[in-house]
Amino acid sequence: MAIAQSSSVLGRPAGIGELAGMPEVDDVLAALWLNELLPNEVLFPSLARHPEATGPMAAPQRLASMYGAAVRTVTDINTGTDHAWATAFAPHVLISLGFGQILRPHVIELPPLGCFNTHPGDLPRYAGLFCPVRAILAGEENLVCTLHRMDRGIDTGPIVSQAHIPVDRAQSVTWHYEQLYLAGTPLVHELLSSLSAGRPAREQPQARGTRSYGGCLDLNEVTALHARGMRLAQRRDFRHYLGAFIASEPGRTDGLHAELTRCWQAWLSTLAPPARSLLDRVITLEELLLRGRIPAPAPNGSELAVEEVS
Repeated sequence: MAIAQSSSVLGRPAGIGELAGMPEVDDVLAALWLNELLPNEVLFPSLARHPEATGPMAAPQRLASMYGAAVRTVTDINTGTDHAWATAFAPHVLISLGFGQILRPHVIELPPLGCFNTHPGDLPRYAGLFCPVRAILAGEENLVCTLHRMDRGIDTGPIVSQAHIPVDRAQSVTWHYEQLYLAGTPLVHELLSSLSAGRPAREQPQARGTRSYGGCLDLNEVTALHARGMRLAQRRDFRHYLGAFIASEPGRTDGLHAELTRCWQAWLSTLAPPARSLLDRVITLEELLLRGRIPAPAPNGSELAVEEVS
């Protein structure tokens, strides 16, 4: 097994930190930090240097040690040394799980058993980006994770299977993303079991006439989400998910705490003052450290899903 971890999808939006103070911008920044930058720039690098302090959720480096997998952070899987690495590995099957890059045909055609994607939207109606937001704004009562074969289009390949979760308006959009991917995990297990047994995936072509493709969010959509009483990111969701990567047993996390503190301070130094103030309101280093010592109940259904993933 090999794991290609996409480098940060959105990067550091130039100048957006200085706009902190607008509710919509603050929400976008919180979602960006807590989804991508905090795990990838602070938490996961620290855990890689202190694997003894790893909790029940597995960062990429822990997956590597558990399964003897090659792990690589890729800037562009379609070109250069990243593409050469994927080609040399010669995968039998490729599964995309929240991967932040568009795969070109020469990558999709690498594995003889196919290339499959877990998409957090009901295809073909919700293709593209930020599908849970568009579905919630459209009044959907349930959200869908679609497992489909990838082809030369974007989110156009035939559907293998789907999983559904109910919309919970007391939770953030990011919470719904987490639940969608957890719900989609058994779909991947079923697919891989079938392929391993020599059974091809059952696929159904998408109904092209109902396709709708969405691009990046604009602030008007974030405003509309807020009017429905929801946010892209909420503090309480991340205290559980981030803390789940850290061991709860006393004595195992002292070195990690020192490492996290160093990485956190280095990260803060790169942010504009308004952004640093906002970050303190979103989550603090003390909260993240404490979650390694205080067990937290998992959201409904996630304990089983996390156990299956591991």
